[in-house]
Amino acid sequence: MKHFRLSSPLARFFPILTWLPNYQRDWLRADLIAGLTVWAVMIPQAMAYAGIAGVPPLIGLYTVPFPLFLYALLGTSRLMVVGPDSATALISGVTVSALAASGSQDYLVLTSAMAVIVGFCFLLFGSLKMGWVADFIPTPVMKAFVQGLVWVTIVGQIPKLLGLHPISGGFLQKLIQILEQLPDLHPLTALRRN
Repeated sequence: MKHFRLSSPLARFFPILTWLPNYQRDWLRADLIAGLTVWAVMIPQAMAYAGIAGVPPLIGLYTVPFPLFLYALLGTSRLMVVGPDSATALISGVTVSALAASGSQDYLVLTSAMAVIVGFCFLLFGSLKMGWVADFIPTPVMKAFVQGLVWVTIVGQIPKLLGLHPISGGFLQKLIQILEQLPDLHPLTALRRN
């Protein structure tokens, strides 16, 4: 098997060519256990994030193997886990729901198209080494963004959790709709749903 130097143009785009020839057989058992652990966590997680994005759980399962396989070929770390996350699912759901009705064929097509476009953008930015752009985003802004995503996610999931009528609109509109439905909530029924 031919070994590629790190400076090789092919190894620059496929880092696996650098570390795979040096892979030690002793690592295999621990890597298999780690892989099974990641699989056990990512499968239900991907299905839940599909619900947040407004697509069927099966589509969430498609988000697990492809990113992992591509990262194994293109990624630079053996220890990093990649896949769907709540922020991406929420942004996808909010963006696409402004353009198409949830559950419709157009919704699924737009969600898939957005995923492919964002994937190509990431590949392009990664190949151009543009990660430094993220350094211009101040830490307080990132923390506020994450907190905002947490609250939007919570408010979006409360109706499903308590069995309330579906809600729509922005964050404050959804919160008002939830508060308006709370007097009609039967606590024992809500507890049984969970």
